[in-house]
Amino acid sequence: MSTPLIWIALPLLFALFLALIQTKHVLSCTLGALFAFSLALLAAFFSENLIVELGPLTFEVNTNLNILGRVLLINTGNLPFISLMYFFTGLWIIGSGWFKLSNWFRAISFSVVAILIAALAVEPFLYAALLIELAVLLSIPLLSPYGEKVSTGVLRFLIFQTLALPLILLSGWMLSGIETAPSGSPLINQATIFLILGFAFWLAVFPFHTWVPMISQTSHPWIVSFILLILPNTMLMFALTFIDRYTWLRAIPELYDVLRLIGTLTIVIGGVLVAFQRHLGRALGYAAIIETGFSLLAVGLSPQGGMNWFSMLILPRALAYWLWAFSLSELKKHVDDLSLDSVSSAMHAFPFLCGGILLGQLSIAGLPLLASFPIKRMIWFSAADPDLLNALWIFIGSMGLFVFSLRTLIHFSTPPSEENQCWKINESVSVIIPITIAVIAIFILGLLPQLLLPRLLSILNAFEHFPYLK
Repeated sequence: MSTPLIWIALPLLFALFLALIQTKHVLSCTLGALFAFSLALLAAFFSENLIVELGPLTFEVNTNLNILGRVLLINTGNLPFISLMYFFTGLWIIGSGWFKLSNWFRAISFSVVAILIAALAVEPFLYAALLIELAVLLSIPLLSPYGEKVSTGVLRFLIFQTLALPLILLSGWMLSGIETAPSGSPLINQATIFLILGFAFWLAVFPFHTWVPMISQTSHPWIVSFILLILPNTMLMFALTFIDRYTWLRAIPELYDVLRLIGTLTIVIGGVLVAFQRHLGRALGYAAIIETGFSLLAVGLSPQGGMNWFSMLILPRALAYWLWAFSLSELKKHVDDLSLDSVSSAMHAFPFLCGGILLGQLSIAGLPLLASFPIKRMIWFSAADPDLLNALWIFIGSMGLFVFSLRTLIHFSTPPSEENQCWKINESVSVIIPITIAVIAIFILGLLPQLLLPRLLSILNAFEHFPYLK
C-alpha cells in the first residue's frame, strides 16, 4: 500500500466506476460525495508515521509509487492540501444533485482532482506540466457539453492553458543548466521570464484573463465555480513548489516585489472591470481573477507572513464560491438569463437565492463579519507596511466587487411592475437548507476564525525550503 495508490489511483478507478453509473443521478451523487469526503477525512487524520493499525494487523504505508519509470511521491506534508481538494470535490458533487448538468460531471471532477494531485506528486517534477494539461483537456467536456456549440471562451481557455505548457517545459529544460551555472548566467533571467509567462497563462493574469468572464457567462455556474476553484489553487501550489525546490529562484531579490506588483495589478483590474459588469455570471469570473490576485499578493508578502494568509484564504474562498454558484445556478432555472436586467425584482420572489448571491459576493469582497474579512484585513495591513500606496490600490480593487454587489442589490430589490405582487418565498425547503448551512458556515468563519483557519497552516508543510516559513 502507498499514499499515491490511495489518493491518486483509487480515485481514478472510482471515477471509472462513476462513469459506468452516470445515468443513475442520485446514486452517483451520493456515492461520489461519500467517497470524496472519506478521502478528505483520511488525508486529514492520517498517521504521521505512515503506519496503519487494524486490530492485530499493522501496515506501513509507502510514500512513493513507480509507474513507467516515473515516481509519484506523496508524503505527510502534502496531505492537508489533498484533504482540502477532496473535501471541495465532495461539496461540489453534492451540489450537482440540484442541477441538470452533464452526467459525466461526477466522474470527470474526480479524474481532474486526482490528476492534479498527481501533478504535484510526480517526479521528475516537470512532468507535472503535462498532467495539468491533461486535467485542462478533461475539463473541456464539462464547460462545453456534447451537442452544444463550443463557445469562444472555452476555445480561448484551451489555447491559453496550452500555451503555458511549452513555456513551463522550456524553463524546465533550462533549469538543468542553472544549478551549475554562475550567478550571472543569462539562463537565470531567461528561465525566470519563461516561468512568469507560463504561470501568467495558467493563472489568467492580465492580459491573459479574458477567457475567465467569457466561460463564466456561457457555461453553467456550478461547473465554472468548480474549475475556477480547483485549477488556480493547484497551479499556485505548483508555482510555490518551484520556489521551494530551486535555490536560484528563491535567491532572486526582486521575486517578492514582482509578485506583489502582479497581485496588486490583478486585483485592481479585476475590481475595476467587475464594477461595470451587467451579468452575474461574468461577475463570478472577475471575482475569481481578484482572488487569484490576492493569492499572488499574499505570496509576495511572504516576508511579512503572507504565506499564512495564502493558506487561510482557500477555505473562505471555496465557501463563498459554493454559496454564490449554488444560488446563481438555482436562480438560472427561473430567469431567461443572468443579466442584471433579467433579474430585476427577483428578491421579491426568491429572497433566499438573491441573499445567497449577495452574501457570496460580499464574502469574497471582504465584508466585515464574513469569512474572508479576517484574512484580507491582515493582507491589507501587511501590504500597507512596505508601501501605503500599494494598499490604497488594493482597496480600490476590492471596492469594485462592493460596487457590483450594491448594483445587484438595487436590481434585485426593484419594485415589481405588478401592483398587487407582494413578497413571497418560492424556493423549496431542499434549496433553503443548503443555502442556510453555507451562510452559517461563512458567518462562523468570519466571527470565529481562530477555530478553524489556523489549522489550514498545515498546508505549508509541503514546502521544506520556502523562505519566511516558521
